[in-house]
Amino acid sequence: MVHTRLQEEGGISLEAMKKHFFKGLKALGKRERVLLIPPDITRLHGMGGTLAVWAVEYYKDAVKAILPALGTHVPMTDAEIDIMYPGLDHELFVG
Repeated sequence: MVHTRLQEEGGISLEAMKKHFFKGLKALGKRERVLLIPPDITRLHGMGGTLAVWAVEYYKDAVKAILPALGTHVPMTDAEIDIMYPGLDHELFVG
């Protein structure tokens, strides 16, 4: 039902998506050390990068590292990190 409603209304805005994402993170409770494992650049259009940026915005210094899920792919370049995760510190990325 929700999916049909969103289709009829033209989708969900990024602002609404971010609001609900933050609401979900808040429901998890406080976190002291966070490791993010988002997809790599091969899944750019899946919004994993956007969600990772929002998670860093929400958790701030509690995010200790970001480990892109590479599978059988090669490590991400600095340029790919900038495209996929705009504004995030490259020092957070491991792997």
